[in-house]
Amino acid sequence: MLGLEIRLLKEQNKLDEAQKIIEIINNHLLTPTKIGTPEDTKTREANRRERFTYESVIRKENIERNSQDNDIKSANEWRFNALLGMIGNTETGLYPNLNERKNEIEQTITEYITELAKIK
Repeated sequence: MLGLEIRLLKEQNKLDEAQKIIEIINNHLLTPTKIGTPEDTKTREANRRERFTYESVIRKENIERNSQDNDIKSANEWRFNALLGMIGNTETGLYPNLNERKNEIEQTITEYITELAKIK
């Protein structure tokens, strides 16, 4: 939900407030555990962030499988969950692979919202 808040703040041109939230998230994710050093934590977190890809956040396979089975409700649940990840992770700018494909992610966000808007 913080990603959505960041997105809304950016749309309202409240960039300083959005940046503060991004910094809080980043600092939280980089807080060392009791068993690791700050360097270990940074390395582990960088590796984790690299695993977030366009393909992993759009949940296309799940949506297509449910759509082929005519399970529109489940397909829409996957769309909604994917939206949370796409918006939540992309708006922070903390995930390099997502940043590289931001335009595609924005198109997919629009596509999913359009599909979800059809629900009555």
